[in-house]
This record gives sequence, structure tokens and C-alpha cells, in this order.
Amino acid sequence: MRNQKLYIDKPKRKLFADAFVAGVGWGIGTILGAALLFALLGILVTRVQAIPFVGEFVYNVIVEVQELQGK
Repeated sequence: MRNQKLYIDKPKRKLFADAFVAGVGWGIGTILGAALLFALLGILVTRVQAIPFVGEFVYNVIVEVQELQGK
């Protein structure tokens, strides 16, 4: 109940500024977390080439992507 009173007592500009900063922080954190996750996943995929079946599949995907980029 005390938290609700704090929101009522704050000016609208302060509420907007707090919500804006929280939203920007959440967005940046989400982007950084996703980038880190995809980087680790990429590193893991490059290491998987040591496993014969999966490594061959990953190699074929890499070759196809490189051919498409060359066009």
C-alpha cells in the first residue's frame, strides 16, 4: 500500500522520467544479453565441428552461407 502512495505523490514528469529510464535500461540489457547469448552459441557451433555428423552439417551450412554472400 505504501508503494502506491509513492506513485500518487510523484509528479507526472518524474513518473514519466523514471519509467523512460527503466524502459531504456531494460531494452539495453535485453539487447546485450541476446548478443552475449548468440555469441556464445556461435562459439559453441564452431566447436561442434569436431563431432562428425553435426560438424558436417554445420560445415555445409557455412559453405552455403559463404556462397550466397559471394554472389
